[in-house]
Amino acid sequence: MELGLDFDDCDFKEEEKQQNEQPMVYSAKMCQQNWYEDADTTDVDTAANVFKFRGDNLYHQGRFEEATKHYIDAIDSLPTQSRSLRHDFEESLARCYMYVEKYVEALDIANKLCSSATNVDQQMQGLILLNNIQSKMSDIKGEEESIKRLIELHPFHVRFWLKLASIYRDHKTEHRCNVDVSDYVEQDIKELNPSEEMIQKATMFLGEDIFKLDQMKDGESEETSEITRDLSDFDSHWFTWVQNPDMT
Repeated sequence: MELGLDFDDCDFKEEEKQQNEQPMVYSAKMCQQNWYEDADTTDVDTAANVFKFRGDNLYHQGRFEEATKHYIDAIDSLPTQSRSLRHDFEESLARCYMYVEKYVEALDIANKLCSSATNVDQQMQGLILLNNIQSKMSDIKGEEESIKRLIELHPFHVRFWLKLASIYRDHKTEHRCNVDVSDYVEQDIKELNPSEEMIQKATMFLGEDIFKLDQMKDGESEETSEITRDLSDFDSHWFTWVQNPDMT
């Protein structure tokens, strides 16, 4: 009985054809050095990137005032739906304002980036920018608040904790209630030999919020706001385990 399971000649010919085909040669696109200086800015599809390259070049040369003009042109050339690029361009503009000491303009952009963030990464990026500006203008209270907000977002990030400890250490008159905490943390970092009991106690308290971050999804700013605790409870939440008499 014929079941129709025989191979056709075309099945073998197709395989032979694929074996004989040679892979296409890829040629990388080459650009002249500083090509963006003379590039056409009348093309709406490429103008924003051209202005951004010009601004970046001036930024890395330390010519922040000149770079500002190109970043503004880049932002003005962006389509309204390009939210990610707009976020990137506005951060660059804010950093230029920071270096030329136009702090009002820089803070305005940084706060807008934080409030308009649609995911955790964008919010963290905006807060880091805000913290840098506050540090540059010696706004100790604002710097402390923004670094605490960063810790609430990423409690496992060591540099954020070290920055907070530095603020507590360098401004003891304004943070007397936390001086012992910062000294305690700094001492343990130097010794790198905490007791097993201390590690277990810290893990119990600090681990509570860390694993909530795995559940956060891009594009859901509501979840971002939910995980950010009221900063008035920051010390009581994070430092209760240190203030416990049994742990000192």
